Amino acid sequence: MSAVSDAYAAALFELALEDDRTDAVHKAFSAFVASVDRDVTHFFMHPNIAKEAKKKTLQDIEPELFKDFLCVLVDNNRFDRLREIEMKYRSLHEEEQRTMPLRVTSKTPLSEARKDALKKAFEDRYRVRVTLENVVDTSLLGGLRFEYRGLVVDETVDERLIRLKAHLKA
Repeated sequence: MSAVSDAYAAALFELALEDDRTDAVHKAFSAFVASVDRDVTHFFMHPNIAKEAKKKTLQDIEPELFKDFLCVLVDNNRFDRLREIEMKYRSLHEEEQRTMPLRVTSKTPLSEARKDALKKAFEDRYRVRVTLENVVDTSLLGGLRFEYRGLVVDETVDERLIRLKAHLKA
């Protein structure tokens, strides 16, 4: 993450906070980034396409604060930083909402009781509301992999075997 992206995200977040629009901007930003592919980025970064033409394509974006923000990115030739900015904005939003997404990868779907127990353990430890996503990876031998706050804690059987093999070679 760059200082430039952090600054843009913080500026947008502060403005959204003043207008009590952090949720609306978060939803719009996430949806917009999900719809942007390489061709769209190329369009917005192309030096031979007028900035006004680029901004015209954004005219129906809501909320208006987010549309204005995208226009600033166009004006400053920073559209290529969109995903980085969105990641930082999401982080600021989660911090403000006191939420933490938790991705748990397992060989088979976790039971509701197991998900609830994991969620409670993380909520108690980090004192935040946890949103748990269970990803099933049938190629795993067993165990769990946790992804949260930019960390990956891999407690799968596969990873343990890799560590054991490295230890035996040493």
